[in-house]
Amino acid sequence: MKKIEFDPVHSEQQPEDWTKKFQISDEVMSEIANPEWVYENLVIRGHILALPGAPGAGKTTIMNYVSCELVNQGFRVIYVNCDVSGGDAKYWHELARTNGIELLLPNLAGLTMDDVIVELYKISEDLHSDYSKHIFVFDTLKKMTDVINKNLAKKLYSLFRALSAKGITIILLAHTNKYKDSDGEYIYEGTGDLKSDCDDMVYLIPSKNSDGSMTVSTRPSDKVRGAFKPITFTILPDRSVRREENFIDTAKLRAIKTQLDFDQPTIEAINAAIEHGHERTGEIKEYCKDSYAIGWRTVKAALDRYSNKFDDPYLWEREKLFKNGAIVYRKVPPRFSGKCVLW
Repeated sequence: MKKIEFDPVHSEQQPEDWTKKFQISDEVMSEIANPEWVYENLVIRGHILALPGAPGAGKTTIMNYVSCELVNQGFRVIYVNCDVSGGDAKYWHELARTNGIELLLPNLAGLTMDDVIVELYKISEDLHSDYSKHIFVFDTLKKMTDVINKNLAKKLYSLFRALSAKGITIILLAHTNKYKDSDGEYIYEGTGDLKSDCDDMVYLIPSKNSDGSMTVSTRPSDKVRGAFKPITFTILPDRSVRREENFIDTAKLRAIKTQLDFDQPTIEAINAAIEHGHERTGEIKEYCKDSYAIGWRTVKAALDRYSNKFDDPYLWEREKLFKNGAIVYRKVPPRFSGKCVLW
């Protein structure tokens, strides 16, 4: 086979000409929408948003609520749910029908996510249509591809980027790993490509309440391309959602509850001591040691932790007696912290 050599001198196309096919005209660029909130502090128009959350964190419920809001703003919301049971599908189908969301259920329609992806490739190759008012929600990412397989995931993320380049807003619901990082924070499930290829990654942090509701707050990660502020939703027992006016630190609530669970045996021992008339520090110490075999350091840590009237939870009132300087503790009624009774 004859070797073909490139002659830069006699070539009809000069080396600098090839760059023009990669350039965008001023006219085309002017038609691209500027970054703007379509849902403040959560969704930016034309961006790829990843929303990781633990199983049961309310991802689907919150995103359907947000989708209804987006439809009301005039957007075409196409919600692809490939992670739903038959029973739940009926509920989401009715909600979508009532609120103008285009709900796609590939599995129940006898199709697969591969069939959806084929259609998405067709959109990515469409050079004429305007997709700037389109919002795609994919629930969940792990049902679309093997998020652990770097090569497969990378191909899908490249497709999302091509769709985003056409002005389409992409929202990816994702899962977090079972284990947290060294700082106790949730981390998304999958390869590092998700974080690299999305524009914004915002975690959903849930906290269950005693009344059966759940408070879910966002935690913007270090990968965002906007001035995100954390926001809070409340999911009521009937699945209705309310956007809270003020942010509630659900991560802090979860930490408090975890500490309370750990301290519960000590709390019960201290309460028993007080109920038996042992209110002074030394008396509580001896009672917990003799009756519950709980050491003084553990008892003291709990007394200090839950006797600050300016913090939640506030379990015991601490008072210093003027007569002999002894410190006594008395139980206080439960106090509400936001929507949650923490003890």
